[in-house]
Amino acid sequence: MGRAAESGITTLYLASAYHAGFFLQSHNPVHKLCLVEDGSVYFHPRAEVYGSVKPAVAQIAAETDWFEAVSKRLERFSLRLSAWTVCMHNSRIGEAHPDLAVEDAFSNLHPYALCPSHPDVRRYIRALISDLTRYSLTSILLEAFRYLDVVHGCHHERWSIPLPPLERSLLGLSFCPTDMKAAGDVGIDSNHVRKEVKAHLERFFLSYPKLPRKFPRRQEEFDFQLPELKAYRECLVSTMDSLLSEVVTDLGSNSLDLIGQGQQEFNITCSPSHHGFAALLRPGNDDAPRITRRNLRLDKQAACAGRKIYATIRLGFDAVKSCAELKRTIQTAIDAGADGLVFNNYAECPETVFRWLAQVSPSPADH
Repeated sequence: MGRAAESGITTLYLASAYHAGFFLQSHNPVHKLCLVEDGSVYFHPRAEVYGSVKPAVAQIAAETDWFEAVSKRLERFSLRLSAWTVCMHNSRIGEAHPDLAVEDAFSNLHPYALCPSHPDVRRYIRALISDLTRYSLTSILLEAFRYLDVVHGCHHERWSIPLPPLERSLLGLSFCPTDMKAAGDVGIDSNHVRKEVKAHLERFFLSYPKLPRKFPRRQEEFDFQLPELKAYRECLVSTMDSLLSEVVTDLGSNSLDLIGQGQQEFNITCSPSHHGFAALLRPGNDDAPRITRRNLRLDKQAACAGRKIYATIRLGFDAVKSCAELKRTIQTAIDAGADGLVFNNYAECPETVFRWLAQVSPSPADH
């Protein structure tokens, strides 16, 4: 916490619930390689606020409630605290409760992806967020608050056929019973949509790599052939919107902000016009500076009244190679109108790059 404050950081994003991972943590004094427990939480939950699905406390937090420990030290270091909370990406729960996992057009379960329309999943997410509000938080960042993409979900994935954008999107589309019922309730023939999606994917798999003539290659082309597909996707968006509205209602007069990841390719999340999020994230150094500036400005223009846009800047993964480059990246985001900078993240940031933070002085960024 002291190192963060000295580097100009104003807010700590502490993991409250996280998915599995095997991470290289180069400056960790004990664990250079860290195998993260799957679908665990890093605070001490109140079991009574949850339903049939309950959180599992990570071993590293079994004795120490890290949110309580950090909360007691915030004032000393003049820091704010946010809970980085992974929602629907949870293989532990998906494997223990397969009826809660996303089901695709082939009736295959995606155990890493919880289905946002299932009542038990919704109760778990709402309880998780409400449970965190007892700590000294200024915000909660909701990661994987969406229907998850089919790629980058499970351990040791093998994609024997490269999935083009259309097929990747269709294979990740959820046809859980609760999703299909919700679609049926608004007049969508979800069985027909599922049948056509499955047929398209079958044709793709059987003919790859030589695809038939006039075979749809873009989402818009397939939507034109199957208009109900667009309506079905919109129904899934409505599911996310309603869940976010329920979370906002649960928070009531609590003044903490909700931060979302924003629109992501191949994922279905809340509609851009929904007012539940106080801020959204936008990658700040994944593209050329001109693209970063354009995307940030577009996000600012499209944002609801009062919504902030934070630029996320990767410090690890060889994303930053010099102090001067880090300074340029920060300045690009600020010039484009970013309301704050979220540096991702301490554990995977090389020691040298972390020391650069103090040198580049990220002010006037918020985070």
